[in-house]
Amino acid sequence: MFGTLHLFFAGRNCCGAGLTEEELNVAKVVLAAEKQRRKAEQEESESKEKEDSASKKSSKGSKKKKGASNAIRLSDGSRAPVDLVAAANLWQRVREMVQAKYDYDLPMQVEQSARTKVRMLRSVCLKVGIQLACRDYDFDAVGPIFTVDDVLDLYPVVKTNTPKSKDALGA
Repeated sequence: MFGTLHLFFAGRNCCGAGLTEEELNVAKVVLAAEKQRRKAEQEESESKEKEDSASKKSSKGSKKKKGASNAIRLSDGSRAPVDLVAAANLWQRVREMVQAKYDYDLPMQVEQSARTKVRMLRSVCLKVGIQLACRDYDFDAVGPIFTVDDVLDLYPVVKTNTPKSKDALGA
């Protein structure tokens, strides 16, 4: 969890800053491939359920085809990250969600000051229930920003809604 916080909310690549345009474009390809993989798995499971319900006989299971992984390479020869929480993939996914829901196109990169990063970190910590040590964090550091010692407390965030019924109030 803290790795994701480091990469996205407070790291050097916060909101796409520091990422090259090539990395963000490759992230589109990675996310599209992931969507196709999930869709294929869903269709395969649906067809398998239909086959199972149509014939109650035990049959030999179909073997999955193991294809060679098509690693996407960047121009410098390094492999593109296929992890969905990698900075480029996560930012591209946020951009796609904002486009789909609000019909607004976020820019490829949003430059943010250290003050904005602190505000975002505070907001996430309040919503998730994390208490961090009060010190100056270097958000532009190459290595990890937080250590285990920086986490002072984890507390539950409880949201309640007490329904009020007119019938119950009158009784």
